[in-house]
Amino acid sequence: MSWSQIPAWAQPLWQQWRDCYQEERLPHAILLVGSAGNGKRELVEAFVRGIQCRESTEPGLPCEQCPSCLQFTSFRAVEENAHPDIEWLRVSGYSIGIDEVREHIIARVLKKANYDRNKFLIIENAQRMTPPAMNALLKSLEEPPAMTNFFLITHQPHRLLPTIRSRCQRYVLPTPSHETSLEWLCEHSLDRGEAEQALRAADGTPVRALQMQSNGQMEFRHQFEKDLEQVLHGKKLETSFSQNWNITPSAASKSKNLTEGIFEEIPMDLRLSWIIQYGVEFIREMVKKPVSGMEMLRAMKAYRELLLVREYEAVIPAPQLNLELACLALMKIPGIRQPVNQ
Repeated sequence: MSWSQIPAWAQPLWQQWRDCYQEERLPHAILLVGSAGNGKRELVEAFVRGIQCRESTEPGLPCEQCPSCLQFTSFRAVEENAHPDIEWLRVSGYSIGIDEVREHIIARVLKKANYDRNKFLIIENAQRMTPPAMNALLKSLEEPPAMTNFFLITHQPHRLLPTIRSRCQRYVLPTPSHETSLEWLCEHSLDRGEAEQALRAADGTPVRALQMQSNGQMEFRHQFEKDLEQVLHGKKLETSFSQNWNITPSAASKSKNLTEGIFEEIPMDLRLSWIIQYGVEFIREMVKKPVSGMEMLRAMKAYRELLLVREYEAVIPAPQLNLELACLALMKIPGIRQPVNQ
């Protein structure tokens, strides 16, 4: 999804980068931090393509028609792109290895820019780099050639080595308020009900909400919750659930029941958030009825366990194990395992 205009919550950062570039003081390495799905990669795409564009629009957005724009149509089609001065490292696996960093980033550092503008090297989900990959990148960050800019995009900066973080200028893209997100989604042809539903499924991040609504991922969300209820009502084992929903992008593309690539766009932390949402909604209904102090204490303890599981996944990714742990924590909420009323 290419932006036809920069949304309000990204405007300050967009303008800051544009001013820095025009004044030749854009940091050589930028670490862009913010919630997953709030538009970080779309902002970087709009910026670097706008700089490279031969006939950019007045605000600096790509024209989508010049040779430069046609060479890099979107980060989503990066495998088919051949822009000589934009390298976008985007992988679907759980880690970015040293070979990928060397091939896609370090090798490009040594080459001169083909046009008269800067060369941009972007690493999406930079937290997935292995320690050897980060160490390999370090020298390039320490001694960057002229007219070369790095962008490291992440929602988990703590997983980057301190030496990597210290050599980048950190910028934070904020997540907009709920009302701002709703307004933006409605501007993109969603009615308010659809926007509310999509925003909830996207854990409050508007760009991901729009993507989920437009590419069929809302059905993915529905099926996830349906299978979760099967676990809660004793019709499916939590181990089976965790195995089914820990499917890799490559496996997803082979499935006849799921849209190709759909798992890649829904990271594990969001799937864990759906389990937490389910627990929160159950507890909200629970407190509307008379409950004992002991039951409330057990519910809050289970909720804390759910939050801890998501923290575990953020520090040391273990998707299948953490999905199973989240199911077990959820089942500790009093009454949640009761059979569904017929």
